[in-house]
Amino acid sequence: MVKILIVTHGPLGEALIETADLILGKTNYTSAFGLYHGDNIELLQRKIEEFVQTHDDGDGILLLTDLLGGSPCNKIALAIKTLENTSKVECVVGVNLPILLEAISMQNTMELKNLVQHCKKQGTSSILSLREKFEF
Repeated sequence: MVKILIVTHGPLGEALIETADLILGKTNYTSAFGLYHGDNIELLQRKIEEFVQTHDDGDGILLLTDLLGGSPCNKIALAIKTLENTSKVECVVGVNLPILLEAISMQNTMELKNLVQHCKKQGTSSILSLREKFEF
């Protein structure tokens, strides 16, 4: 099973998991790290590296983050570069609730590379104008 780690600014990742639990029931194999004002960003990178090393059972780790170029995303990139085996680590930027719900729903049935493509597609297809969608 692909494990999921959400790394975001502040409590966003934890809030997304709590909301997913509300919708799907208690989720497993999904964790979050938040970066808060005053936190040591080097420690965040080490936490990401440790998570990947201790939680990958062969199916891989899907990292989700909020903002391209933000500190959480940058630390994910640096962590991936320092890990020995990164073939089983992928990151999707722009996490939102539809992406997370799909990732959780499919983490046991899809290989990591396919899960990444599925999440990207879900993310873009879930962004729309309600007025245009329902033509009112």
